[in-house]
Amino acid sequence: MKPEVEEIVDIAQKEFKIDKKLKIIESNWAKQIFTFDTYKENYIFAALDDMMEILDANSLDLMGMKAQGKYVEFFISIVEDWREKLGRVDVVVNEWLKVQKNWRILVNIFVGSEDIRQQLPEDTKVFETVHGEFT
Repeated sequence: MKPEVEEIVDIAQKEFKIDKKLKIIESNWAKQIFTFDTYKENYIFAALDDMMEILDANSLDLMGMKAQGKYVEFFISIVEDWREKLGRVDVVVNEWLKVQKNWRILVNIFVGSEDIRQQLPEDTKVFETVHGEFT
């Protein structure tokens, strides 16, 4: 009887830890807000270092939970849901940061340099068209 009780207590303790971590993850993401700075009369993401650090830490926590076998069974749908959500956040934010980085380079080239605008008139028109769609 004693080993059965100990196993039940062990399972309950591990499930409690998983539940507690899931609540922390939910709380973390309920507070996340994208903030923006102004750059060349447009808005760009402000520093996302803190958000990306939380994203990495929470993703690692979820992978650890998933590896806990029978202890995570009760929470598996929630864990998978959070893994999908955070995976999407990671992909979208990283792609947007690449676009933003490229835009910052191109806006300096095509808006900030009259010489280049004259040397590359066709490229300037293409940039201005795309730039106009996003601003």
